[in-house]
Amino acid sequence: MIEVALRLSDGDCIQTGVFRQEAEAREHAEELIRTLGTLTTWPRVGDRYIRPGAVVSVDLSQTRDLKWSGSETRIVWGGEADKPQP
Repeated sequence: MIEVALRLSDGDCIQTGVFRQEAEAREHAEELIRTLGTLTTWPRVGDRYIRPGAVVSVDLSQTRDLKWSGSETRIVWGGEADKPQP
């Protein structure tokens, strides 16, 4: 799984998505970058409003942490790789 997160100037990170494929994660990150580059108002990300200038980077990282993120996570929970071997 690939996590995409906004890294802010104060060191906080805000997860914006988790994807099975790196290409999907990159597409999401590039869309975030395009959107943040054109904003004149503060976007709402989760439960926060973020000043666009506060975003230092858009980070992609590998994760195996099974946080609740909807149907993508449920797919992993039922996957063969996560089942104990006899």
